[in-house]
Amino acid sequence: MTTSHYEPNDHPDLQSLDEHIGRQFEDVLAAEQYAARISAQRRMTLRDRLVRAEDLTCDVAIQTTTGTITGPLSAVGADHVLVGGRSVIAIAHIVCFEQTG
Repeated sequence: MTTSHYEPNDHPDLQSLDEHIGRQFEDVLAAEQYAARISAQRRMTLRDRLVRAEDLTCDVAIQTTTGTITGPLSAVGADHVLVGGRSVIAIAHIVCFEQTG
């Protein structure tokens, strides 16, 4: 008497489902990587503009998620700025800024 060994993953319906899910995973992964790349470029561009304003010793008005802070831009770090020597702001919280002087 022989016993047939059935492998559940060999079913034709499961193979097509596996391929479909695999394609969806690759699409989602590509979209997530694209979004992360764009987000990094935007932060880099903002930081570059802040460094330029610091080099020009400009006064700035920085709008954050919680309000607006104005004053001279004292320092720009890797992930934060110092305005007027007193206010430390995370770059991730900056909505926009403008040079005021």
